[in-house]
Amino acid sequence: MFQAILRVIILTDIAILRFPENYYSELAISFLPYLIGITLLWMIISFIKLRKYLKKTNIFNGPTVKGGTKGGFVSSSRMRWALLVAFGILFIIHSNAFNSFYNYKPKSAISNLWSNNQTIKVLYWNIYKLNEDYSGIQTTIENTNPDLILFVEFSENHYKHLKDFLQKNYPYINSTTWSKSFIGSMVFSKYKIENRADDFPQGRRRYAYFSLQPKDWPEQYFYLVHTSSPDSYAHFDMRNTQLTDFINDFQSHQRWYRADTDKVFVVGDFNISPRSSYYKDFEEWLGSWFIDATREFPTLFTRKFFQLPIFRAHIDHLRTNDINTIQDIKTVKIPGSDHKWLVFTVNS
Repeated sequence: MFQAILRVIILTDIAILRFPENYYSELAISFLPYLIGITLLWMIISFIKLRKYLKKTNIFNGPTVKGGTKGGFVSSSRMRWALLVAFGILFIIHSNAFNSFYNYKPKSAISNLWSNNQTIKVLYWNIYKLNEDYSGIQTTIENTNPDLILFVEFSENHYKHLKDFLQKNYPYINSTTWSKSFIGSMVFSKYKIENRADDFPQGRRRYAYFSLQPKDWPEQYFYLVHTSSPDSYAHFDMRNTQLTDFINDFQSHQRWYRADTDKVFVVGDFNISPRSSYYKDFEEWLGSWFIDATREFPTLFTRKFFQLPIFRAHIDHLRTNDINTIQDIKTVKIPGSDHKWLVFTVNS
């Protein structure tokens, strides 16, 4: 029975690797660090079971039986060896996949920047639409003191309770167009914002696209993205469509409205993990020069599940075509939200 369970686990893991575009495969592979831990655990258990079996059967000193084998060892021991090797191979595959993404340290790229450069602090956060810890939200913003705040899942209730504070400290506001109320993707800034999302259709799930020119800097371009959560196959398909539509718009903006030297930041809750085959397609379409600054372990587990809080996923991303401008990226845990927020500094 125990060996049958292990075989099912191995076959399921192989199916995930073999069919990465499958809906259920992506859900599983989104929790890659846990798969690494599971395969390591079962590899250790398989080793212990094999060791106990060898000791119990006394295979190396036991009597020789018909056929030249010892202690009836061959068929059962081969299975135990096969399980150990299989889990070892899966552990190596998953570990290599993990290391191939998290082998880049953005901080190393900025080590040679001039220390007297001007900076602005940016806060990005999936605030969670049902989060009612309004005083905690305000206190955290006050303590962080960002120049630019990027919210997704921002609701009317949030604005109702935070309106006086936000209007006093962040006079420039950008909302996703066609929104009749303060809900969805919202931007609050200490610097003037130029909304650039009005000149093209987007459909139901919109993203923010704006520029700002703080101090005497060149103009900076920002996308704030929030795609559908793939909690069903229909939403999974919707998310993939939204990513495709976003890329089409992004490439059009890059081709016709921006210079190659313009600094661009793409940040948000993409509801997709780096291990997903769809993420790899998105990365290729966006362009290899747009580096994901969250390729660093501390920003890995940005989203937790209220039902199972031990499970977290890496679905919030920050990509830019000038990684040297990003400093001090970190996550902050906020009460009432199912996401950590990202705080980072942009250098001129």
